[in-house]
Amino acid sequence: MYGPLCVGLAHWRGYVTADTEEGQQLISRGLSEWTMPLRDGPISTLHVDLLTHPLPRLRLMRKGQQVDLSSFLTGPGGKRFVPTQEGKRLLYSDLALGEDTPTLELCGQELCILRPDLWLFYVEHLLTWQMLTESSIAALHAAVCAVDGVALVIIGPSGSGKSTLCWALAQEGADYFSDECAFFDVMTHHLYVRSHQARLRPGGVALLDAPPESVDWQETKPGDPKIAAPFSAPQNPCPEERSLLLFVQGFAERPCLTPLRGGEAARQITCLMGFGDPSPMARMETAADIVSHIPCLALTIGPPRETAQMLLAYAGSL
Repeated sequence: MYGPLCVGLAHWRGYVTADTEEGQQLISRGLSEWTMPLRDGPISTLHVDLLTHPLPRLRLMRKGQQVDLSSFLTGPGGKRFVPTQEGKRLLYSDLALGEDTPTLELCGQELCILRPDLWLFYVEHLLTWQMLTESSIAALHAAVCAVDGVALVIIGPSGSGKSTLCWALAQEGADYFSDECAFFDVMTHHLYVRSHQARLRPGGVALLDAPPESVDWQETKPGDPKIAAPFSAPQNPCPEERSLLLFVQGFAERPCLTPLRGGEAARQITCLMGFGDPSPMARMETAADIVSHIPCLALTIGPPRETAQMLLAYAGSL
């Protein structure tokens, strides 16, 4: 076993380690945005076993006890995993990959990765699940840009135009951070991000005045081609204490920004939030607490450049 890597976000810390030097190097490169200095000792370690079994396995130790990873498949975000029984084997396909072929097998308390090329992908997702279950952090499916010391947290499902709008915002001078997740500490309401490369769909690219020059289209999901958007590195850190929650309501000929009632904002957040406590009441209370501390606006997206200019003008007026 090679030296563990300390990863974390906000006040959460954890270890991740592999049993081969090559595996540990891949973890160090792939999780570079997660790497954190060790403050207090992490309470859990995610082990990647690449030598012991024919296929990669993930096991999680917490306070000296092995964690049953079946809860990862059924807990926060678990709706994406579809179980199938093959004899005594319990297999899972992943809706996030857009295919029915099983990619995971539950082996006792461990996860077996049926596609070895995906083990680092599932390490990242399992680490996010660890963080949510071990800390007071909520994850929102959102894109994050920032301007004038204000973080623009654009909340909406896949295909709602978040990535396209981020590209337009960046072209107008905003810093880009992620089009995947925004993380809020529910105790302090501070915002945290991990860098994530944006990928644009053909429909979004067609709307841009200055689209990316790359033509390297790739399909993570079958029939869903995307192009990598080469954003410049942000000029400033992401603001932690000043955020706007922008809830995408759809598209129109002209952009529109209006206040959103707290109850409706909380309802929408509940549908798009990952949180360690899966109970409906805990999720609703957390969503209500977030929207009571952070301004919420309904955003109708018009032409991307015009929408970006509207958002930047609004942020600059605060």
